[in-house]
Amino acid sequence: MIRFLIIMVILLNFAEASSEKYFIQFGSFKNLKGLEKSILKLPSSLRTHVVIVRSNGWYIPFAYYTPSRNLLYSKVASYKHYFPDAHIAHSAYMLNHPLVHNYALKKIVPKKIVYRQPVQYKYPKKTVIQPQYQNLPIANTTPLAPIVNSTPIVQMKVVKRVEDTQDVFKNQEPIRYKNFSKKMLSGKHYYLAYKTSDEKPNLLIKVSFGNHDVTYQPVIGEMTMMKANYLIEHSRLYMFTDTFTRNGAFSKLEEHRKNHFLVSSWADGKKLNTLRYYYKLNDAKKYLGISTSDGLAETLQEGDYDDFFLEEDDY
Repeated sequence: MIRFLIIMVILLNFAEASSEKYFIQFGSFKNLKGLEKSILKLPSSLRTHVVIVRSNGWYIPFAYYTPSRNLLYSKVASYKHYFPDAHIAHSAYMLNHPLVHNYALKKIVPKKIVYRQPVQYKYPKKTVIQPQYQNLPIANTTPLAPIVNSTPIVQMKVVKRVEDTQDVFKNQEPIRYKNFSKKMLSGKHYYLAYKTSDEKPNLLIKVSFGNHDVTYQPVIGEMTMMKANYLIEHSRLYMFTDTFTRNGAFSKLEEHRKNHFLVSSWADGKKLNTLRYYYKLNDAKKYLGISTSDGLAETLQEGDYDDFFLEEDDY
């Protein structure tokens, strides 16, 4: 066992001796700034081999790091001229200390930024036209005004009357659609007129379409106000309360007429009835034989003129 330990010690000492390196050490310093000023005094040929490490609070500068001691004899004298304590030292772990400065690294010289003066553009001077003024007597209280046009401008005051506005809407033709579409329904309202043949009273219902829902509001007749969802698919209008199904009832746009359009109702592949949807309340009342109101009352009751402000592209 003892013989084995002796062999191990010999091998370790041999390995340590073989890994030792030689270098020129300038000494040990506490003040890093003073040390760096002294190193800057070295010629560049000597300074580019210098490295500073830190060990136990001391700054140790040295040059070269070689396994051959003989190569340093001719160089140590050059460093002694600037650092009198310079000498050849050896260590196997010198480079294990924290590196502070390596003068062998090339410094990156920043590129010189060339500033150019901005180009000044000369814009042509604006020609200011002085206005000509009328020569009026001093006693005249009318303020002086520049002469712009010799032709007098006559301003006419336009007075709009409710009656005139109503005449325009009455003469306007409604949009005629071939099939149900979002433009035709969304944001619009119509008047559903249903004429009964028995003793039951006729029905007049205001049908208002939102973006995805429709509201049935009774105007005349016994009916509870109700709200449902609607969907347009393949020119068919589906009404549903909760869940949409293609097997349910639907409506089709049959025909456009002057003041109303016809809508047919279908279920199980059979046509159930055909109903009239009027654009104006008074037209629906006339169809049911009910007395109509004047133009202003009709306008207030209908609420807006959306059906008459669509452009030609909506046809």
